Amino acid sequence: GSLIDSQNIESGQEGGYSRIKGYAKYSSTTVPGTGALLGTFIFNDGVVVCRGDAFYHGTGAAWGSDLAPSARTSAGYYQAAKYTWGATERITLVNGVNKPVKYDGSTATDLSNAQAAASCVSEFKNHLFLGVGGTLYFSAPNDDTTYTTAAGGGSIVIGDTLTALASWRGSLYVFCVG
Repeated sequence: GSLIDSQNIESGQEGGYSRIKGYAKYSSTTVPGTGALLGTFIFNDGVVVCRGDAFYHGTGAAWGSDLAPSARTSAGYYQAAKYTWGATERITLVNGVNKPVKYDGSTATDLSNAQAAASCVSEFKNHLFLGVGGTLYFSAPNDDTTYTTAAGGGSIVIGDTLTALASWRGSLYVFCVG
């Protein structure tokens, strides 16, 4: 069968559907800073939250200090890509204005060799892909800091403005507006 209209129902872990049996508050503490939350991402047994020009990692008990590695401009919503190359899980955050930022659970660093103003990001086949305007940039294999063609990185001119990237079932999907 199929579910047409429902309330308080979610997909069951073993198939089918089940009623949502409540929820638990993630943290009793407030995310630091002021303004709207611009992104929330599950990462590294916790949550990364973007607020204004800062972002924070929390584990439910408390929020860490601002992780932004450099002065940033608040510019709308963030997109993120999580990936593990080697033993370290990473997340890269973009917001359409600043340099992409990589966070590995302990240190956040600007991807200084990457294009600034990336508005979308995805990991695909051990490359980090960044959408900037109408161009899709990709890193060298297993290296999110190198974007030169000599190392295996490069760019593809799409033409239309990229809005999102998604990796699914062995394909990279590129979403654009013309």
